[in-house]
Amino acid sequence: MLDSSLYKSIENATKVSDKRKSAFERLGVKSIYDLVTYYPYRYVDMSNPVKISHAQIGQKQSLIGRINKAEVKEPKPKMRLLEVSIVDDSGIIIATWFNQPWLDRMITAGATIAIFGMVKFDYGYKRITPEHFEVFDADSGVDAYKGVIPVYRTNSDISNKWIRSIISSELDSFANLDDNLPAFVREKYRLMSKKHALRYVHFAPSSDLCEQAKRRLAFEEALKLQIYLMNNSLQNSQMRSSIASSFPKFDTMVKALPFTLTDDQNAALAEIKADMCSSDYMKRLVLGDVGCGKTVLAALALALCCDSGKQCVVMAPTVLLVFQYREKLAELLNAAGISFACLTGSTSADERKQILAGLKSGKIHCVFGTHALLSENVEFKDLGLVVIDEQHRFGVEQREKLLRKNSSCDYLMLSATPIPRSLALCIYGDMQISFLKSRPNKDLKITCQIVDNNMKFKAFDKIRNEVDAGHQAFIVCPLVGIKKTNANVDMQNLILNGQSICDYRSAIDNCKYLQTQIFPE
Repeated sequence: MLDSSLYKSIENATKVSDKRKSAFERLGVKSIYDLVTYYPYRYVDMSNPVKISHAQIGQKQSLIGRINKAEVKEPKPKMRLLEVSIVDDSGIIIATWFNQPWLDRMITAGATIAIFGMVKFDYGYKRITPEHFEVFDADSGVDAYKGVIPVYRTNSDISNKWIRSIISSELDSFANLDDNLPAFVREKYRLMSKKHALRYVHFAPSSDLCEQAKRRLAFEEALKLQIYLMNNSLQNSQMRSSIASSFPKFDTMVKALPFTLTDDQNAALAEIKADMCSSDYMKRLVLGDVGCGKTVLAALALALCCDSGKQCVVMAPTVLLVFQYREKLAELLNAAGISFACLTGSTSADERKQILAGLKSGKIHCVFGTHALLSENVEFKDLGLVVIDEQHRFGVEQREKLLRKNSSCDYLMLSATPIPRSLALCIYGDMQISFLKSRPNKDLKITCQIVDNNMKFKAFDKIRNEVDAGHQAFIVCPLVGIKKTNANVDMQNLILNGQSICDYRSAIDNCKYLQTQIFPE
C-alpha cells in the first residue's frame, strides 16, 4: 500500500518552488507519486567515459573534459553556432551547437562538461555531435554523474539536472514501500521489488539493472491492465441464451467442401466452434495472408450460427468482395440450406425492400453487404454472428455500429493486415486470435521473375500462352492515365525504329497499345 503522504501535492517536495511547481504541472506531475513515476524517455550511458584520444570515429561515445574555449560564430546570415573546444589530458575535441543562443550562458570556459554523441573527424579535428550534455562548475566533481543517466522530457522552466535532483531527494520516501506483487510472483518471473525498481529506473549503476527495473515496472502495468480488462469483461459479459446441441448445417457444409482443410484451418475452426458453443460470446480475429483460407472458415462459422437458429451478417469493404462472397459460397450455403442475400449501395429499391423484410422476419438467414448494412433500417430478427472481412478497412465506430444491431452475438474478424488496435486487443484485451500460416495448395509453385524492357515481348508471349490455355493475366500500372503536355501527340502512333512506343506507367496507354499492337486478335 502507498502512504497517503506520497499523494501530496508536488509543492511539498524538496526544492520545489512555485515556479518549479508550475513547470512540473505542465509536464503532468501534480503529486510526489507522479514525480517518482515520471520515468525517463531515454538514457545516456556515461558509465564508461573514454579519453578524447581513444574516442572512436563513427561511433557514439561519452566523454568528460574541461571547456577550454567557447566561441560564437556566424558563418552566414541566420546561422549562429557555438563552437566549444573540450580538452582532457589526452587531447582535444570540438562540439558544435547550432542556433541555441541560450547556451552561451551555460557553457563557459573553465567549466567541466560531460557529453555524449557521435564522433567524427572534420577540418583537422575530432568533432562530436552533442546528443546530451551537462555542465558542472570547475571545482565540483562529476563522479556522481557517471553511470546510466536518465533523460526526461522537460520545458523551459526546469532542466534534466533539477528533475534528477528533486526525484533523488524524494526516493527515500519509498524506502518502506509495500510491494503489490506477491513474493511468489516476483520469484517466478524473476522480478525485483517495487522500491528497487523505482530507484533503478531513475538511477541505475548499470544498464542491466536499468533494464531489470523497466521490466519490473512494465510487468506491473501490463498485469494491472489485464486485471482491469478481465474485470470489465466480466461485468459486461452476457451469457449465451441457447447453445446448439446438433450441427446439421455445419456437418453438411463440411461434407460439401471440395477440398480438405489444412492443419491450420482445422485448428482455427476448432477454436471458432469451441467459442460459439461456450457460454460466452466469441470475439476472435483470424489472421492469415491472402489465399490462406479465411473465407471458408467464415462460411463454416455462418453454418454454426444458423444451426443455433440465429442470423448472421458478413460485411466487406467493397461491392466486388461482397459479390465474390456470394459466388464463392453460394454452393456451400445452398447445400447447407442457408438462405442468403447481398445488400450494397447499388441494390435496387425493390430488392432492398425485400431483403430488409426478409432479415426482419428471419426468412433470410445470412446477408453479405458493404457499408449499406450500417443503415438504421437494417434490422434482424435474431442476429447471432457478425463477420467483418478486411477489418482494417473499417473504422472502429463503423464496426461497433454493426455490433449494436445485437449486442449479444458472436464477433469474427478476418484480416491479412490487422490494425494496431485490434492486435492490442488480442494481446492485452479479451479478443482471441487464430493464425493461418500455411496455404491450402502447397503444390502450387509461385515464381517471380524480373523482365527487362528489352525482353518484354517474351513476357507478352507468356501471356498469350496462358490465355490460350484458358487462364487470365493481369498487368498492373501505377497510373490510370498521363496528361499529355502536347495535345497533338498521340502516344499510340509514335514510331521508333519501326515499333510503337507506349508509356507503360499509364493503364490507358498500355491497354490501347496491347489491343492494337500486341494482341489485336
